[in-house]
Amino acid sequence: GEDIAGTEEEDGRAPTDSVPVEPLLGLASSAFDKYMGPYIALEEQSMDEQLVSSLEDRTVDTRGNHPVFTTSTKLFVYIKGSITRCT
Repeated sequence: GEDIAGTEEEDGRAPTDSVPVEPLLGLASSAFDKYMGPYIALEEQSMDEQLVSSLEDRTVDTRGNHPVFTTSTKLFVYIKGSITRCT
């Protein structure tokens, strides 16, 4: 190795080595990745069922400024719930 006795950074600190550290984010959840397939398949099936149901129901809510299919609101609520469950 090198003799670094007496060497200092410009601000007077001792020189340090920068060593990369593996991120911890996602480490625990990655243990479940290989088991998520059935859960994801169930979420996809449920979402497909919601979409089919939405296509069959043409009910329109006209109480607001613009007419809205009531199923569109239900779909957004379902998608938000799905995202919440998956995170």
